[in-house]
Amino acid sequence: MGKLVRLVTAGVGVAVLGALVLSRTAAADLVEHHGAIAHSDAPGHWGHAFVGDQATEKAAAEKAVANCQINVGPGNNCHLVLHWHNACGAIAESDDKQSHGWGTGGDRKAAEKHALDACIGSGGPGTGSCKIRDTGCTGI
Repeated sequence: MGKLVRLVTAGVGVAVLGALVLSRTAAADLVEHHGAIAHSDAPGHWGHAFVGDQATEKAAAEKAVANCQINVGPGNNCHLVLHWHNACGAIAESDDKQSHGWGTGGDRKAAEKHALDACIGSGGPGTGSCKIRDTGCTGI
C-alpha cells in the first residue's frame, strides 16, 4: 500500500509541476511587445528613430520621439508615424530623402512590402529609388 501512495503522490507532483510550467508559458505569451517609428522632415533635419520591444504603446512612442530628437536635434518636430505590437514595422525612403513610407505586417517581409508600397505611392520625387532603411519585429 505504501508503494501505491508514493506513486500517486509522485504523479500529482508531476502534474502540478507541469501545470505551473504551462501557466508560466501562457503568461509569457500574453506579454505585448510594442514598437514605434518617429519621424522629422524639418528642412535639413530629416530623421527617424526605430524602437522595439517596449512594454506599452506609450513607452514605445515616447522613446521613438526622444530618439528622433537626439538624431535630428531638439525642436525639429519629431512625431510618431507608426506603432505596432507583436508584429513587424519598417521604414522606406528614397535616395534623395524626399519620399518615405512606413508599414507594418505579421512578419518582416510583409512590413517591408507595405513600407515600400507607401514610399513609392507617396508621389514625391525620387520614388523610384525607395529602399528599406530599417525593419524590426517585436514579440514574434
